Amino acid sequence: MKATRFPLHPGKVLTRSLKLGLSATAYLAKTRTTKATKHLYEGGKGCKGIRNILREGQENYYKSMKEGRPDASHLQKKENNVRRNHHKIVFNTSVPYGNVETKRKRRKEDRKYINNLADYFGAILRTLGAEKFQFQPPMKTYTDQGEVKWVYPGNTRIPEFAPQHIAAELDFVDMIRPHGLELIRQCLKYSVPMRDARRYLDELVRRLTPFLEQVYSEQTKIESGFVRGSTKVL
Repeated sequence: MKATRFPLHPGKVLTRSLKLGLSATAYLAKTRTTKATKHLYEGGKGCKGIRNILREGQENYYKSMKEGRPDASHLQKKENNVRRNHHKIVFNTSVPYGNVETKRKRRKEDRKYINNLADYFGAILRTLGAEKFQFQPPMKTYTDQGEVKWVYPGNTRIPEFAPQHIAAELDFVDMIRPHGLELIRQCLKYSVPMRDARRYLDELVRRLTPFLEQVYSEQTKIESGFVRGSTKVL
């Protein structure tokens, strides 16, 4: 039986995938911004905006690096808000094409085109992570309050990373999640049947997997550049 080879520096790999995923989300959101959704990216109307949310997280992260204690949590704290605003942009700009949904829904709720395909894409990513991008279990540590915390320890160069999912590979494959949502939007725009849309999502994952492989194997430079290179796949 062939032994599984895990990344040598899991915290570094997972932080890099998070940074790239957030940058790609911001880039895709910017390209889809309309007059009605401009505030979700740039800020305004009581909304901080993806650009400002991400900049704040990046500044705090780089500050922790300068202090010799790089900590990915500065980025993780911003992830949900960045993705939530991107979701809103996708749902809003899909209305002219027949979308009637306004947010991501749980499986027990009534779901339409975007949510059904988003769930399908999520299932593809879970399978991909489990089959190709496994990580060694994180270490059990304790917070100052005595609470259990599972992390990949860092040092002065490698960030500490606490997985947000039950398995770290799910954090990792989130790097390409926004691309799936964008493709689903395009499929709705061109009235692609659900069955064909699933096939396109399968193909999208196949084409984006090399980017994941390059990050997972800790290659210094990503061919074509991930943010714009992955967008060209769409």
